Amino acid sequence: MSEKKKKKQLSLPPALIILFIVLAFIVVLTWFVPVSTVTVNDAGEQVVHYNTMTGENGELIKNAGTQPAGIWDLFLAPIKGFQSGADVNFSILISGAFLAIINATGAIDAGIGALLKKLSGKKLIAILMFIFAMMGTVYGSCEELPAYALVLIPLCVTAGYDVVTGIMVLFRRRRHRKYGFCRQSVCYRRSRGCHR
Repeated sequence: MSEKKKKKQLSLPPALIILFIVLAFIVVLTWFVPVSTVTVNDAGEQVVHYNTMTGENGELIKNAGTQPAGIWDLFLAPIKGFQSGADVNFSILISGAFLAIINATGAIDAGIGALLKKLSGKKLIAILMFIFAMMGTVYGSCEELPAYALVLIPLCVTAGYDVVTGIMVLFRRRRHRKYGFCRQSVCYRRSRGCHR
């Protein structure tokens, strides 16, 4: 009995408590670590400027020192984070809900079976890679893709491939972000004055 109680006492806290502890640690670090800024030079490389901050007009202010966060910032940080990432959060929730409904009805299994009857081999992989590459190109879905792994990995395993093939079909296009296939690079090009 005493061993079971010790095992229960040594269990990890819930994920939200762990995240809050990490956030509190970051708030404490703001009192000691000076502010840094990352800029992009003409060659497209990221340059880190230590002990600087960005002014209102975009100029770099040197010797900025620390920008300590207070206890109020600790509690407002998750709210501001959800607010600034609302579009991504909403699309992740929609993708997850869509897949949960489709999975509960059994449509995923039927769809996988029908797809495997019509397509096989390299055609299947090429079409799936094209679909997910278009999802990344058209609306920049990088964060939503892990939800689709629940469908794609069983599909690839049923087709005779391994799990790594299913993962690579999803995430292969992420290597090409610097060539303009992701919305972050499009925003970067537009901020540099290029509207292609």
